[in-house]
Amino acid sequence: MSINASPVLAFNSDFNDSGSSAVDRITNDVNFSLAVADLGTGDSVAYQYSTDSGNSWITATTSQFNLADGEYQVRALVTYESGYGFEGDFSPVNWISTIDGNGSINISQSPSSITLLGSDGLSESTNPPETGYRTDIVVSYPVAWTATFNWDYATDDGMSSWDPFGYLINGNFYRLTAASSDLLQSGSVTISLDAGDVFGFRQGSVDAIGGMAFVKISGFVVDYSSVYTNVQSFTVDSTAAAAPSLALANDTGVSSIDGITNDGTVNVTGLEAGVSWQYSTNSGSNWINGAGSSFVLASGSYGAGSILVRQSDIAGNTSAIGQLGAITIIDSTAATPSLALANDTGVSATDGITNDGTINVTDLEAGASWQYSINSGSNWIGGTGSSFALAVGSYAACTILVRQS
Repeated sequence: MSINASPVLAFNSDFNDSGSSAVDRITNDVNFSLAVADLGTGDSVAYQYSTDSGNSWITATTSQFNLADGEYQVRALVTYESGYGFEGDFSPVNWISTIDGNGSINISQSPSSITLLGSDGLSESTNPPETGYRTDIVVSYPVAWTATFNWDYATDDGMSSWDPFGYLINGNFYRLTAASSDLLQSGSVTISLDAGDVFGFRQGSVDAIGGMAFVKISGFVVDYSSVYTNVQSFTVDSTAAAAPSLALANDTGVSSIDGITNDGTVNVTGLEAGVSWQYSTNSGSNWINGAGSSFVLASGSYGAGSILVRQSDIAGNTSAIGQLGAITIIDSTAATPSLALANDTGVSATDGITNDGTINVTDLEAGASWQYSINSGSNWIGGTGSSFALAVGSYAACTILVRQS
């Protein structure tokens, strides 16, 4: 007959605190159980859960939970098996006794019963007349409980009023024997007690002369009030985030939709708050942790479906995969074009003096556009084909320039 006044509700090992933290109680695990430790075979537990921060509670049919997404609080209401007799926490060794005069307490018949013997000291008690000589035994308990007991009283004094028997609550005496010439009395009593109340029995003697009284207390039953455990809070999130979207930050060049660019930055959108995300450049064979909302591809060619992105929320749910749908060629450098006179006429073929102003342009990339300048880059003229013609005149070194995009 011993209980835990503060029972503890805890998650069983089948609870998986998934996601980025193993202690935040945010999980995608929808099927797990909780339990109260150190219960007796006759104790019972009713589990309850709340979806409104504990303002209202719903009784669950089992400790096994299969919950929809949401924020939850769970507690258990523990009802302990009734205790019978003076044993366990209510063993006589756990009671405190106060004995005046020559009174005594006999516990030899415990746990079934105890007997209190009043005093017959043949002298006046130093206690107030309403107290007299006391044979008291008291106990306190940390939870609310109900005490039921039988009592059988007898006295060889002339009147029972000289030797009253009753119970104590927090020092207050409640008499059970009737003040009469009836020297044999008995009864059965049930008393409700709050947590921490000091409860007990008293066999008193007002005059302490003329004979002793004794009382046998048996059939002692303790019924405990139900006790709530601690509350466990957690969040269930089993819904995967949406697939992120990704696109080139700048599709540079002649076309803004051809996937050919000199900027390898890929923007990632559709990321949920607090998520982690990864990208792959080889169709998912390997994944790289992302940061911020973009990543940069190295120069090269990437087929459709090569560039992938996925995100995982704080509960550990991984999204579907987002991908770049078009072939993307990252070309961050363009070759430098070469240029030369088509014909260096005259006496020398290398003196740069000619009657033919045609300039041939080579090393142009396929699909590139190009420009030339005749004033050291102050102005640029769009080129066509693979040559242009200079007007008659003198041109210093580095005056004639070509570039391609």
